[in-house]
Amino acid sequence: MLNVLRSKTRSAPRVIGIELGGLTSRAVHLERSGDQLKVLKFSVRESPLKDPNLTPALLAEHFQKLTKDLQANTRAIVVCLGMEEAILQRVQMPRTTTDELRQILKLSSTKYFPQDITNHIFDVAIIQRPTANRAAVEPPRVRTQAEVLVAGARRDLVELVQKAAKLARLSLKQVSLTMIGLADALRVATPELLAQKPVVVGKLGFTYASVTVLLEGLPVFTRVLDIDGEQLSKGLSEAYKVPRHIPDDYQIDYIRSRLKLVFSRLVQDFKSAMDFFESEYEQKVAAGFMFGELVVSKLALETLQDLDVPCAQFDTQKLCTLDATPEETTWFSQELPQLVAAIGSAAGWLRDDRVPLNLIAEDLEERVRRRRDPVRHVAIAASFIIAALLFWAIQLRVRIWGVERQLKDDSAERGEWERLRREISLAKGRFAEANQTFAALQTHYTNRFVFASALNSLQFAATEQVQLTKLTLQHSIVNVESKKAIVLDKTKTIPRKPGFSTERVSILIQAKNFGGPEEREKFIEKIASLPYFKQYLRKDEPIVLRNHLARQVDPLDPGKTFNLFTIECMYPDRVVGYD
Repeated sequence: MLNVLRSKTRSAPRVIGIELGGLTSRAVHLERSGDQLKVLKFSVRESPLKDPNLTPALLAEHFQKLTKDLQANTRAIVVCLGMEEAILQRVQMPRTTTDELRQILKLSSTKYFPQDITNHIFDVAIIQRPTANRAAVEPPRVRTQAEVLVAGARRDLVELVQKAAKLARLSLKQVSLTMIGLADALRVATPELLAQKPVVVGKLGFTYASVTVLLEGLPVFTRVLDIDGEQLSKGLSEAYKVPRHIPDDYQIDYIRSRLKLVFSRLVQDFKSAMDFFESEYEQKVAAGFMFGELVVSKLALETLQDLDVPCAQFDTQKLCTLDATPEETTWFSQELPQLVAAIGSAAGWLRDDRVPLNLIAEDLEERVRRRRDPVRHVAIAASFIIAALLFWAIQLRVRIWGVERQLKDDSAERGEWERLRREISLAKGRFAEANQTFAALQTHYTNRFVFASALNSLQFAATEQVQLTKLTLQHSIVNVESKKAIVLDKTKTIPRKPGFSTERVSILIQAKNFGGPEEREKFIEKIASLPYFKQYLRKDEPIVLRNHLARQVDPLDPGKTFNLFTIECMYPDRVVGYD
């Protein structure tokens, strides 16, 4: 691990680039400052991919160790995977959207690739051919086809990286391939060279070798070569061992000759791949670069050049700036062939100038669609409303529990208050009953004097031959129903007569007449002539004789006889209400 540069600008965009190889993992912490790229730290660790029982938790722990080595303050990472069982080719496919192209590859991948890639995940990029290279009028079949750059890797490996990044609390921005990372590095470092002619890029690692040809900065042809990494590494180690009898002046030539023997078969495969490209695209490869763990020495690159393999020395100053001591710079230069893919992936992401292939692009697009989905917004709003209702219900329940506890604590006091309430209610009932009794007594007491004037006047009407036996006060209400209006014809209508209630009051007097009829008439006339009765009785027939019986013997004095008669003193009728 090397601290190459510490940036003073905390607001500059930064990203972590990780190349996840079969034997080693390489990570860089890259910062963009204007058009310059600065490597802040880098780390090289043993890769966990060689573990057949690798789990997302173990890979997440590996990511955490790398970020700890880098001392990074950003959570954004880009990952590039090795080329084992990977695909990076340009093919002819129907002109349609990228989503449909991905579906075509999922359903009919054998139509475009000879190997079984049913368990792969893909991303595609439609390549726009330059106008100068197009025919004036293209055939219909050509117009319906498009040049599509396809990248693919094992689905389980990509999903493993996604789960591990999530467990490590990292924001995974991109998953690509090692050769794409190298292409991004060349797009940043040598854009003029890529625009002029085809450039071949080689990667020589412990487990595989791959060659990719870039045309206008985009991969057009990739071939993964099967090598015995252990045997090749052992051969290179033996090549650098010089016997003691070899003079110093010939040691370099001796090593170079041994390296040529080790690289001979590999060089044949490289040349075969380049010959295929030149015959297929009718263009000559004139420049190339070689990267990987097995070509870190300058002598190895020179040997490949002697074998007619284009592999120029890569200028690191064009890719990123270094601010370190000479020893640290030398160390970084030695490790650079292993870090270019990680630096290129991070640099392409920061500069937004990269090969447009991302193996998690479909997942990222799905996330964007879900975020924009109105149903999701409604669900979120409903969740907030439900949460608010639950909070309100919980708060209400807590208050109810508090009130119930308080009521339980005050149950004895409430029982006492309830007893007092019942006693007060009973007292109020008894008081109301007493008031009713008092009102009745008051009414009875008052009614005794309602007809005091009438009784007082009757005592002046008494005669010797007439004896009062019974006095009755009669009071009645007569209700007269209303009559509806009657229409006789169109011009004459009998109006409606409203109903009314009439009060009738009279005094019924029963008396014994010991004299003759003249004494009875004299008694009646005397009553009628009294001032009270003359004023308050009705004018028409104020006193009416209701009946008189035959004479009979007085049981109290058999020597006397009398006849019993009844008269009624009539008061005027009074209307007391209308309907």
